[in-house]
Amino acid sequence: MKKIITISLFTLIIFVGILLGNKVEAATYSAGSLIALENVESAAVYYIGDDGKKYIFPDSKTYFTWHENFKDVKKVSLSVLDEYPDGGVVPYRGGIKLITHQNTAKIYAVEPGGIIRWIKTSEIAEDLYGVNWGSFVQDVLPGFFSSSYTLGTDMSTKLPTGTIIKEIGGNDYYFIDNGFKRQLSTQALEDNNINTTFAVELDNVEEYLNGLNVVGEVDELFEVNYRYKYGYDGGGYVDNSKDVNDCSSDTWSCSDWLDCSSSGSQTRSCNKTFDCPSVDTQSPISTQSCTPPAPIQQTPTYVMPDKPIIESFCDNKGNCACSSFAGSNSNCSASSNNTVHVGETLNFTIKVSGEETSGALAFILPQEYDWVKEGGIKPWGTDLTYTKTFTTEDISARYFMYAYIKSSNDNYHRRSSGCNWTAYSCDDNTQIIYTVLP
Repeated sequence: MKKIITISLFTLIIFVGILLGNKVEAATYSAGSLIALENVESAAVYYIGDDGKKYIFPDSKTYFTWHENFKDVKKVSLSVLDEYPDGGVVPYRGGIKLITHQNTAKIYAVEPGGIIRWIKTSEIAEDLYGVNWGSFVQDVLPGFFSSSYTLGTDMSTKLPTGTIIKEIGGNDYYFIDNGFKRQLSTQALEDNNINTTFAVELDNVEEYLNGLNVVGEVDELFEVNYRYKYGYDGGGYVDNSKDVNDCSSDTWSCSDWLDCSSSGSQTRSCNKTFDCPSVDTQSPISTQSCTPPAPIQQTPTYVMPDKPIIESFCDNKGNCACSSFAGSNSNCSASSNNTVHVGETLNFTIKVSGEETSGALAFILPQEYDWVKEGGIKPWGTDLTYTKTFTTEDISARYFMYAYIKSSNDNYHRRSSGCNWTAYSCDDNTQIIYTVLP
């Protein structure tokens, strides 16, 4: 939520009648000088414009949007004051306060040159200035309202030109210029007589695109008689974006590239941070090809099972089958799409592990093995092997090579009614499936 940095304004005082400093006798004051009539209580303060005219601050509220105190006001004689023709009335400084008057319920934002923009709803005001937006509103005299301000377009989603902003917790200050934010250097803050206590704090200043940085004086920020020097057209002030338009390309900011995906591509996000009005610079690429990372070999955590299992059953070509019962608790990686040709000889090895293996039996059987006729039970060993030469009789899309183990303790048998097509109960069994080709 946005919040307003509030400032405790000077206690209402007689406008200038006290502590204006020593009388200064001088025939001429340069542009930017502040003068007031000597020996007159509550004397009005004037601003000397670079056109040689004097501009009156209609009240102290207007004055304090431009200056923090009266220390720079010079007391002059009536004859000196008369040397400067009247130029007009100084409006509120743009972007500092919201104004209204006693004969209207409407609230207006002020931009440089006395342009006022109606804030149509309280929702818009809260979105721009925060929940305490009402503390920004000040009354002006109806007569000065009509003579000092010109109606512009209604306010919508961006703060008015002239507003000073900063990010909550940040140290940088920005000047809003036609919806752009322009960073203010320390020197620019001083040169433009900016009181940073008037800054509006935002959650995220990046909702405003970047304009050119401000390093010195900016007419629309500094010059009190800006409207009289440049004129205005009711929709904004003239020449207010001359620096922003002095550009040749947009500015883009991109994030770091994300990690390369397994498909060989990586992405990043790019955002336009400065929009040059006269050109349309293409966005940098946001997708590119890359070398995918090597697959991560997962090594499962192996826990010794409490019953004998087939740790692996493999041929000499690296085709393997794994335990039917161990699941992920296995040091085995099963293969698929196993192919063998007629006349090819394969050597098979079965490895077992687990407790209660003493005295266990294990055997390997080809699909055509008649165990009833030929037996085939072999004493269990650390590595059991079997050699098979494939013949034309073995040609099949699914040819099985089986492996079995059984412990001497019948309490550990997982299959009590037979292991596949054998009549034996057993602890574990598995098989490698082949496509046997001619």
